[in-house]
Amino acid sequence: QLLKGHPHLDDIILFERKYLGKAWYNPCAFGSLVSLITKLRKEQFDAVIDLQGLFRTASLSWLLGCKKRFGLSTAREFAHIFYTHEVIRTPDCIHVVDYYLKVVQATGGKHTEPKFVLPENAGAQLSVARLLKEQNVNIDSYAVLIPASAHSDKCWPIERYANLANKLSSEFNLSIVAVGNQSEKDIVETLKKSADVAVANLAGITNLSELVALLRNARLVVGNDTGPGHIAAALGVPLVMILGRANPIRIAPY
Repeated sequence: QLLKGHPHLDDIILFERKYLGKAWYNPCAFGSLVSLITKLRKEQFDAVIDLQGLFRTASLSWLLGCKKRFGLSTAREFAHIFYTHEVIRTPDCIHVVDYYLKVVQATGGKHTEPKFVLPENAGAQLSVARLLKEQNVNIDSYAVLIPASAHSDKCWPIERYANLANKLSSEFNLSIVAVGNQSEKDIVETLKKSADVAVANLAGITNLSELVALLRNARLVVGNDTGPGHIAAALGVPLVMILGRANPIRIAPY
């Protein structure tokens, strides 16, 4: 959903990653994996770029029969043995984005400033507008909080998010929206109960396209080091990202 409609993409080929991961013991999954590889081999790609850097992605690039396979020197699980071109991380490309740009240069591309393009989805925008109105959120003046994370030790304490919600509402007259995935709904509900102001709990309610639309129109986004936070950064929305144990030099908003 993040890439659908991207102006620089000719095609997107989807596959069920978790299902194909069962190929080693599930005959049906193995058949699906063979079909995928056969389909990709027929495309006769000139190059494959593996930015995941894991055994399964690197071996897949090799199975495609492509003669030029670019990957990262920091790849894990012996992935590098499948590459024809291993791109070394140098001191001037500590940040992940700089490292990926270095891979682009290795393929023959020119050095350029990155542009983060997230296509607009009119349907998602209408859906979010309806959702916010149902939650009594001022659609022209709201802040989005991201209180959860896949790793609990990367989370700012929930009571501090609650205090922040109170201040953003009282001092800046912003409506407060909190987001997360379905499994994080209870965390967001705790924030809602801890705050003295209304907090719209949209955890698990929006799909990716709707989340992008929601973040795109926010006045401010505050959250932990999570995917939604990086989406907000890509959109150019005013953002405060709270980094826990992660190295900001490597993964902070670019």
